[in-house]
Amino acid sequence: MSERARGYQVRCDRETERLLGIGRRPLVVMPTGAGKTYTARMRLKEARRPSAVTHTRTLRDQTIENIPECEVFMLQALIAKGPKAAARRDRFRKSGLIWVDEAHHPVGNKWIELLPIIGDTACFGSTATSQRSDGKPLDSFWTDIIVGAQYSELLALGHLCPCDVAEPEVSRKKQREQKVRPDGVHSYLTQGRREDGSWRPAIHTDQTIVQCEAALARYREHGIRCALVCADTGDTARQDIFDQYSAGHLDLLASPMALAEGFDSPRAEVLVSQRTFAGMGAFIQWCGRILRPYGEREIAKWTEKLGRKGIAMHPSALVAKRRALFIDTTDACSIHGKPTQDRRYSLEGKGIELEEEPEEKPKPVDRGAPMPPREIEVAYRIIQDKVVEHYLKLEQMAKAKNYRPGWVYYTMREAGIDPPREREALYPTPCEHCRVRVAARNGNTPGQTILWAGGHMVYHPECFFRSLDAKTLSHANNRLEQLTQ
Repeated sequence: MSERARGYQVRCDRETERLLGIGRRPLVVMPTGAGKTYTARMRLKEARRPSAVTHTRTLRDQTIENIPECEVFMLQALIAKGPKAAARRDRFRKSGLIWVDEAHHPVGNKWIELLPIIGDTACFGSTATSQRSDGKPLDSFWTDIIVGAQYSELLALGHLCPCDVAEPEVSRKKQREQKVRPDGVHSYLTQGRREDGSWRPAIHTDQTIVQCEAALARYREHGIRCALVCADTGDTARQDIFDQYSAGHLDLLASPMALAEGFDSPRAEVLVSQRTFAGMGAFIQWCGRILRPYGEREIAKWTEKLGRKGIAMHPSALVAKRRALFIDTTDACSIHGKPTQDRRYSLEGKGIELEEEPEEKPKPVDRGAPMPPREIEVAYRIIQDKVVEHYLKLEQMAKAKNYRPGWVYYTMREAGIDPPREREALYPTPCEHCRVRVAARNGNTPGQTILWAGGHMVYHPECFFRSLDAKTLSHANNRLEQLTQ
């Protein structure tokens, strides 16, 4: 079990393992900020000679940094011609498991050339958007879809930041009829300040580079420190801009498209959008740039990370983010929904659809009446994930303080849950809950960590928690919150 894994990540990894085991090619879908890369690493580090495929240098560099166990290949380098590319393909074909980042791309023209290279090698992908703007379905490449978590769950667990939406000053219809350009710069100037007078860190996107440059000129007139990022920005210059922004030495970045994927600075708090979105996928990718939480933990992490590069944090970068703000100048939310609205995902052409959002002021209901099935499911998964995370934290505490193995067991009993004892799987017994066989010891290869209840009763750790009712989990969560402080 990972020391940092979240409950939904463990659940997602288990389902990925199951599908890979029967020869399927699953696609994992989770919102930006849910930890797709870390979830992928959970599976990759268990594999022999794992490999990853990316289509941009930024994604490649991030994968190298975050998954050191994995050899990373650029798509262009694999499908190129010449002896060097052939040698890369030979090395790639020896992979035991392949992961594709931003995995909604592989039905594009260039990616199709990758299919015969992958062949029968086990492969899975991750994305925040299972939809392409050209409408091509993803089921020609991926066989199954795994939805790791929904926005409502991540917000309740504190893994995403709540987001406000600033409505357009001029409606989309009037903008077309009167041929009026939306003025996102003015909206940011009136809504983008903190209480102390500093500017909320922002991202500005427009249709073209020229329009972005014009917006930057206006921002600079008001003393806003800003920079442009586009396809022509070199790798070194781009990384330097990202570092300066994360350290608080820049207030705003502008780009037509270059920041939609691969840019992950949790400090980003405001998205100023003056562009229209061809599909919901692009809309979700852009909104995801501002939904990552930025509290004490993230500030400490980035202070250390940038300190290793010799970059000091500006005081404005030491302020925690409470809520994000989407300045929707083109009324995109009327078509694509709010940034944190739950969605349904599929591998068909229209791969993302909106879930119905509850009314802001629901009518009084009978408190004795049952909750709608979907709300019950979401609430149950949230409380289940919280208990699993507490369990993982207890394991981490026991390891750090060198406690005896039974400490976690008796602590869980104190919280009202009587878990089976933890041990290594010695025999390929099926789990009592999901009926998937556990990976047993094979020679020098250790078996999977399981919960053993005696006899032939075996559980995957997360499956045991799934077998418990909501009342038991809720009571345990309240008690464990006190014990793991």
